[in-house]
Amino acid sequence: MKLNKIIIGVTGNTGSGKTTVCKILKNLGFYTIDCDILAHTVMLPNKPAYIRVVDVFGAEILSSTGEIDRKKLGAIVFADQNKRTLLESIAHPAVIDSALGEAASAEAKYVAIDAVLLVESGLHHHCNAVWLVTADEEERLARILARDALSQEAAQARMRNQRDTIHIAKLASEVITNNGDLETLQRQVKNAIQKLQANEV
Repeated sequence: MKLNKIIIGVTGNTGSGKTTVCKILKNLGFYTIDCDILAHTVMLPNKPAYIRVVDVFGAEILSSTGEIDRKKLGAIVFADQNKRTLLESIAHPAVIDSALGEAASAEAKYVAIDAVLLVESGLHHHCNAVWLVTADEEERLARILARDALSQEAAQARMRNQRDTIHIAKLASEVITNNGDLETLQRQVKNAIQKLQANEV
């Protein structure tokens, strides 16, 4: 579904700064959508994804209040790649539909979608541009430690579990390297917007 919008899909591994890029875009007038939030929303009770997930994985993944217990579900899918793929086949279409619906209703012409699994979910097919945000491992580790109050071992384990972004870089219209300060990142974002707007003409 192509909308009468300019949609930028922003992706990157944890600690890369993709969410910071989206905050910069929001300050510059973009409407921003966070797919992490949508992924929680589409699995709330009585939402279509909720019904399918409970049907597939069983009532044992529910909390005492009837909501999906994400820790219980996570323990199942991260131990079994086939079950993880099955969950993604349910959740991704629901998140994409929700993101595109929200983008369509936005008043702004420019929309930025923050999505870790932008390419893996197929959401990038609905975007006018794909921006990959990267950073050196040391930078990413320092940011994760400062942000998430994890031990160094837990932070490094989280980083190891993330995908390689080489194939995404080949698809990306812009690769933003975020190893510097906020001012440097803002400058890169503004330059990328100029390129995007120039291509519209």
